[in-house]
Formats: sequence, structure tokens, C-alpha cells
Amino acid sequence: MAIQNQGWAYVSGSAAGTAGGSNTEIQFNDGGVLGGSSDLTWDGSTVATTDISASLNISASAFYGDGSSLTGITASAVNVADGPEQAIQFRVDTPVSGEISGSSALMFLTGSNTLSGTYAQFTAVTASAIVGGSPLSISSSATTISGNVFICDGTASISNLSGCSPIQVHAPMQIQSGYSLSFNGASNTAKITNNGERLDFNSPGSIVLNSGNNNISSSANISASSVVTTGFMFAAGMCNFTTLNTPTTIPANYNSLLYGPITIANGIDLRIMSDSAVKIRDISDA
Repeated sequence: MAIQNQGWAYVSGSAAGTAGGSNTEIQFNDGGVLGGSSDLTWDGSTVATTDISASLNISASAFYGDGSSLTGITASAVNVADGPEQAIQFRVDTPVSGEISGSSALMFLTGSNTLSGTYAQFTAVTASAIVGGSPLSISSSATTISGNVFICDGTASISNLSGCSPIQVHAPMQIQSGYSLSFNGASNTAKITNNGERLDFNSPGSIVLNSGNNNISSSANISASSVVTTGFMFAAGMCNFTTLNTPTTIPANYNSLLYGPITIANGIDLRIMSDSAVKIRDISDA
């Protein structure tokens, strides 16, 4: 019967050879003897290497380094995108320099191939169409828009110009026949209208024309239900209709001279306000 004894034995390290390399360098078979290299070390807690390659996967809880020497990695294989889906990526330097970030304020919508954002500022924009449901702000020291500009299919307005420079028009501004240039928004009662053959000036109140040299002249007719001047009116000739077909009012505190005979059409009023005087003089006595 075999007898087993338990105990200890001393085995000299010289039988296995002397450790190669320097302190902390991991040992490996180097031509039949122990070898070490500063490219692969163990300090008791961390394995460190200056160069590593593998034909299979390398797995770790964390990888450290700038990754500048990594090759063959596609964007789809790296999960570094920030912000919501379809957010355009851009660089930010806080809290870490060179970070990639994204925001819902600047999106590229792949379904419609459009650029969308709540606020975007460009030094130059080239597009076949600019579409937006929100206000479109164009701000530049020298903005040039060539070609046709279609603001909208409904009502277009320019508002909130406080603090802005005056809007300058350096080319003819055309108002097509039947359309108006309105000055009081949706109420549309203060406007200039192109009626095809004439321009109509409409106002809920008075229309005041001011001139730097106190002169207002016209080579064609000026028609109004009443014209009020604060000074003299000079004309090559004065005339009035033989038949009043529109309501006419002589303002208060005015003297007026009309040449007759005059017929007031049915349903038309000639109103003479308080403290006014009207003299109708027969044209044959003039």
C-alpha cells in the first residue's frame, strides 16, 4: 500500500531560469528563455501596453486614449451622436474640449431633405426655396436676394422694426393691378390701391401731404370729395362739376365759391357745416 506524506519542499528558481527584462515587465517565452519588454508591464493593478493588435474582439469596461490611430471605424459603428435623432452635429468645448453635440434647434429632416431650426445664422445661403411656418429673419450689412421672392400666398407683413435700420428700396417696387399697399395691418383701411388706371389713396382719417418747399403739384387730375389747404391754392383755372354725383361736405369755418347752375343728383347730399358760407355764382355773371 502506497504511503503519502504531506509537507513542503524548496525548489530553487535557478532551475527555471532568470527573469528577463526590467522590474514590472510581464514575462514571456523569448526563444526558450524568459523575456520581458517595457511595451507590456504589470504594476500590481494595471496591465499597460504601448501597442496592441488582435484578430478577434477586444473587450474591456473602459478604453482610454485619444483614438487618433484607430482606422477602419465607420460612423455607424461609433455611438457618439448627441441630441435628438436627425440633429446636426457640431463641436462644443465645454465641459470637455472637442466634444460632439447636437440640438433640436438645428435639424436635417431626412424625410423631406430640409434644414430645420428655431434659430440659424448663416454667412451665405443658396437655396432653390426657403420655406418656413415661423418668421424668417434676414439680417446682414449687405443682403442681396436675386430672382423672384415670394413671401407667402396670403397676407405678408413687416413688423417689430423697433431698433432696426430703415428699409431701403433700390429698385422699382411693383404693386400689381387690383392689389394694395396697406399701412394698418388686417383692417386694411389705410392703403394705396392700384386699380389699373389710377392709384386710390384710402384712409380712415385725413390724408395729409407735406412738402419741404410747401408746394404740391400734379400734371394730371387730383380728385377728392374735399381738399383742405392751410395756405393759398394756385391754379391755372378753377372749376366744379355741373352735377354733384358724390356726397360733398363744406367743412366748418370755411367760405366756399361754386359756379352754377349746379344740379345735385338724386340721393346725393351737399352738406354745409356750421360757421361756413357757400356762394353759388352763375357762370354767366363771372
